[in-house]
Amino acid sequence: YEEHAHSEDDVVIFDEYVIRSTLPISDAYLSGDSSKLTDKEKETLDMASGILDEIIADGMTPYEKELAVYEWMVKNLAYDSGALIVIPETDADCDNPYGVLKYRNAVCVGYATTFRLFMQMQGIECRVVHDSYRGHSWDCAKIGGHWYYTDIYSDIGTGDYSHFNLTSGIFASDHDWDQEYFPVADTLEFNPAYIDRIKVDDAYGTAQAMRDAMEAHKGVLCVEYGNATLEDAERAVITRMVQAIEEHFRSEEHTSE
Repeated sequence: YEEHAHSEDDVVIFDEYVIRSTLPISDAYLSGDSSKLTDKEKETLDMASGILDEIIADGMTPYEKELAVYEWMVKNLAYDSGALIVIPETDADCDNPYGVLKYRNAVCVGYATTFRLFMQMQGIECRVVHDSYRGHSWDCAKIGGHWYYTDIYSDIGTGDYSHFNLTSGIFASDHDWDQEYFPVADTLEFNPAYIDRIKVDDAYGTAQAMRDAMEAHKGVLCVEYGNATLEDAERAVITRMVQAIEEHFRSEEHTSE
C-alpha cells in the first residue's frame, strides 16, 4: 500500500472496495431533479429521502441533523464484531449507499459513503477519509464552522458515541491517516460527551464520575475540573483511580459470567 494517498474519491480500500462520489444523488435531492440519475441511484435517493423524512424535523440545527443520522445508522445497520471488514451476501453493493440502505449490511466504505450522502443531502459539508494503508475509511463533517471526525462503522452495534465528532488528536489514538491532506478537527463543541460533561471540584471527584458513567454504560466520559490545570500528582491520582475502577468492573463482569 502507498503510505499516503492525496485524494478522497476513487480510492480502493482493502484492495477491493471503492470510495465513490455521492454528489450526483445529493445534488438531485437538493435540486429536485433526478432525471440524470441511473435507476440504482434513483432507488438510493428514494431510500435515503424516506429515512430523512422520518428522522429530520423542521427547525433542526446542523448538529441535530447529524446526530439524528448517526443514531439512525448505529441502531438500524448490521455489525459483525468478528472482523474489521464486514462481508455481506450482497457483496457487489457493500461499498456504497445502495447496498447499505437496501440490505442494511456493508463494509466500512459503505457506511462512510452513506453517512456522507446523508450529510450532503442536508447541505452539510462532509468528506470520506481513509487510513494511510487503505484498510479502513470513515468521515469528517463540518458543523458550526469546525470539522469533526466520525467513524460510523466502529460504533455500529453500540451507538455509544465513542467515535462521533472527535478532534484529530483524539481520533489519532486509534486511526492513522494523511492529516496534511484531510481537514484538521480542533474542537469538541459538538461532541455529545463534551456537551454532557461532568464538572467535579478536584481530581478526587473523578472516581465517582467514572463509576456513574460505567454503571450507566456510557462509552465516553468527559470531566471538567474546577481548577484550570492539574498538577502532575493529581494526574497520577486520576490515572490510578481510572485503572482501579476499570479493573473492578472487569472483575465484576468476569464473576457474573
